[in-house]
Amino acid sequence: MDRLRRYGCMSMIARRGAVTNGRKRALPKVLSDNPFTTAPFYINPENPARTEANSLRTSDPDRAAQFDKIGDSPVAIWAGDWIPLGTEAAWIDERMDKIQLASALPVFVLYNIPYRDNGSYSGGGATSADAYRTWIGNILTGFAGRPSVIILEPDAVPLLTGLVEPQRSERVTLLNETVIRLRDAGHHVYLDGGHSNWHPAPQMAALLEECGVQNGRGFSLNVSNFRTTGDTITFGDSVNTNLSAAKKYVIDTSRNGVGPHESDYINPPGRALGEQPTATTASVGCDAYFWVKAPGESDGDDGSYQTHSGEDGTATATGTIAPTAGSWWANYGYGLAARSAWGPAAPVSSNAKTATVTSDFTSLDTTKFPGSFGAAIVSGRAQIATDSTYPRVSTGTDSTAVRYDLTESSVFVEVPTVPNIGTGTTSAFLQLEAPAGTGVNSVEVGWQNGSLILRELVNGTYNDLSLAYSLTQHRWWRIRHSSGTVFWETSPDKSSWTVQRQKSPDAAIDLTKVAIALVSGFYGTETSPGVAEFDNLNI
Repeated sequence: MDRLRRYGCMSMIARRGAVTNGRKRALPKVLSDNPFTTAPFYINPENPARTEANSLRTSDPDRAAQFDKIGDSPVAIWAGDWIPLGTEAAWIDERMDKIQLASALPVFVLYNIPYRDNGSYSGGGATSADAYRTWIGNILTGFAGRPSVIILEPDAVPLLTGLVEPQRSERVTLLNETVIRLRDAGHHVYLDGGHSNWHPAPQMAALLEECGVQNGRGFSLNVSNFRTTGDTITFGDSVNTNLSAAKKYVIDTSRNGVGPHESDYINPPGRALGEQPTATTASVGCDAYFWVKAPGESDGDDGSYQTHSGEDGTATATGTIAPTAGSWWANYGYGLAARSAWGPAAPVSSNAKTATVTSDFTSLDTTKFPGSFGAAIVSGRAQIATDSTYPRVSTGTDSTAVRYDLTESSVFVEVPTVPNIGTGTTSAFLQLEAPAGTGVNSVEVGWQNGSLILRELVNGTYNDLSLAYSLTQHRWWRIRHSSGTVFWETSPDKSSWTVQRQKSPDAAIDLTKVAIALVSGFYGTETSPGVAEFDNLNI
């Protein structure tokens, strides 16, 4: 499971707190108390979100305010194999000096275990057990007796189930040793315990104890993941009941504001910032909600990022959309902030169009469909090769999108060809993102693995009605709004329409500023997904 990476902050300010004289000194060791209550949290003033916001203050202050939600928040510092060998002590010392000057709480993530991420998107780590021991020693030298909060090796414990011997035993030994070394140096150690949808709580508790959780402060949960805080608290408390002695835990709330995506955890679309870092939590077992993952940093590219999310990814010639793991991704960060439940609301463009737009796809007008990629015009139809990047004909989703007021109106399209039924989930959809730019609210009609899908997506949760699909009877798709009701309709000939579903739209659905897309794609791996063809789009 991927997670990188790292506000490797060169300069930091405290959220609150006085400046000291700057001499290196041991910060107080309060191992029995919640460390998140002993000092103010700190913020890196040079973090990329702050830089992004500063560049927009004059030209787009509303957008800058969204980036400030990230830039003005404390985030953990990640240390791993990107630090040049032999410089680890100086790297830690430099950051600790800045934190000490601010009289703030140091929160670090150590992420360099051999076979890290079991070779997945954040693979890497120390080259051997001895190299890891040396690396930890250098890190401890850099701390120079100044205790910190340490989130130890995200995913290393839950991924034990994917290792074979002797790698498994080596990891167990290294984690046990490291927890004790860090504890004995005065640090508050939280050994990572994955998330609530990975291993059952009894199994996770057993794995944590095998790796030495009893010798540290506790364990961390949901690092770089999206499980809700409520679910994670339930899981954390359950893990504690299965431990021989209950420990404290920390929850990463950086990106869990609307919970997880139904199937994607690599830059999933439509996610939001979660609760701001705080030591005030809903469980006595939870020390803090904290942003362990840096919001807006990419999880890497797995070839399947969906641009219908409200972040305007752009496909390259190689099909890559997401930046490499750990790289700042402004559009994704903006989407997380804009969908958060706190802070200033994101601006919504008022460029709604009411004029009728038709396209028989003799050509693709990029002024009408600026968000399109991966679509070709073939014999007067928009042909979209079904692909994991979800190519599309789209009016766009970012702040420059062409949007439409579809109250008391409709959108329809002819669909002469649908993809092949796959082993996973192949699909083709007419999507109405309502309002555009949220990524979590839409009204959709489409074909998915042989079924007719009539969908309302509300705050990232799918409300689907699935019916048997007929290529002849369902050749035309229409979404219509009338007198406060949305109708999902199909037709064999565009003359006689059958209502397949109708309901009052959820309060989150805003049909006054809609972005429209024709999409075809799949999850998983498909050898022959086919194509979708669309024609005679009428808005």
